[in-house]
Amino acid sequence: MELEGYEPLKNFEDQYMICKEGHIWNIKRNKIMRPQKKVYLSIALWKEGKYYYTTIHRLLGIQYLPNPNNLPEIDHIDRDRYNNSLENLRWITRLDNMRNKDCYVGYENWKEYKRDYDKKYRLENRERILEKEAIYRKKKKEIQLLK
Repeated sequence: MELEGYEPLKNFEDQYMICKEGHIWNIKRNKIMRPQKKVYLSIALWKEGKYYYTTIHRLLGIQYLPNPNNLPEIDHIDRDRYNNSLENLRWITRLDNMRNKDCYVGYENWKEYKRDYDKKYRLENRERILEKEAIYRKKKKEIQLLK
């Protein structure tokens, strides 16, 4: 069957086809697959008896965006996780991707945000950690008494 605008999906050529809008065509079932709306639009692809879970924006990047520097991640330039237009996607390093998050708004740089986040995390979890340590010490004493 010839579908206009669709081409075989890289690494899944016999099972799926993709178009530039991010629609995935299941060749075996002869229909468009519906992605799950989680943190990102994601989809499960079946190949050789195994499911491969991936995101639509990653599939679009692999299929259509050149990656001459072999960068590891796809970034949504406008920070909208559901805007998978090719103009909104780019290959990027992990560090640059982390710097492009909404949560850094109001911070001068990523290191400043990370410092505040780590401090907040330590304070929130200190009590929980102390409780676990107390339980561990109590169990250790009980074991020693049984000996």
